[in-house]
Amino acid sequence: MIIAAPDFSFERAGKIAINMGVDSIEIATRIFPNGEVLARIMDTSLVDGSDVLLFHPTYPETNYRLFLLFQSVEALKYYGAKKVMTVIPYLSYSRQDKRFLEGESLSLKLFLDILHNIGVDTLISFDVHNASALKKYAKMKVETLSLYNDIIRYVVESLIGDRKFILVAPDKGRLDTVKTLAKSFSCDYTYFIKERDRYTGEIVVKEADDIGKVETAIILDDEISSGGTMAKVAKRLKESGVDMIIAAAVHLLLVGNAVDRLYNAGISYIIGSNTVDNPYSTVEIEGKIASLFT
Repeated sequence: MIIAAPDFSFERAGKIAINMGVDSIEIATRIFPNGEVLARIMDTSLVDGSDVLLFHPTYPETNYRLFLLFQSVEALKYYGAKKVMTVIPYLSYSRQDKRFLEGESLSLKLFLDILHNIGVDTLISFDVHNASALKKYAKMKVETLSLYNDIIRYVVESLIGDRKFILVAPDKGRLDTVKTLAKSFSCDYTYFIKERDRYTGEIVVKEADDIGKVETAIILDDEISSGGTMAKVAKRLKESGVDMIIAAAVHLLLVGNAVDRLYNAGISYIIGSNTVDNPYSTVEIEGKIASLFT
């Protein structure tokens, strides 16, 4: 097996290759004056007859990176790769897993169909928004890895210590995850009810239960994008007397002024993984990827 990655993530792919004891290949990327992009495998001699693990983050600059992904797979297949296993740490377009409004495209299915049609044999990702939808629409093998446990363990060991804490799901969709983790970490849990206007995007949150007197809370979600939901939940927790509030998520997109919004809402720390690389990505995924093959 060999590891391949575009130039913007080649250094991270090198860590996976070292852990696995295999070679790595860089895929150079080029942008033409008209905005078109081109991927080029820098050493095709290693590809022929090999299984290739393509490490290809698609966020940020999602649409640009997706077309480079498609080109990279096409080139790897053309130059003789036996299998192409693609690691997309944060699976772009996965949240549009149904037609919420009449006339909308089903983006997740379309994306998965494209990957299948260009020759991806296995798709590996982390904490996809709707794992059941992923398995429903995918025509290739899928591997979904979870980082929730790793993130909570990091928070406990690095920030909380022996203090008692409560796990908080920002909406009912994350309740099962929080409930399972609360059992593992021997802590209490609760959840909020989130209502979103499908046309305006406006979100309203309210507590499902009275959380009582709590000093420390970890709000856990699969991703933080604009930070709007987390901020609303944090404000309600602050009003309830919670002293330390930690915003934790696997995928930290942190769009626009999300960081300021979270801190202004009373959040003390922002913690996540490097499925999206930024200053708050403290839990690394490279070792977890390598462990799949060693």
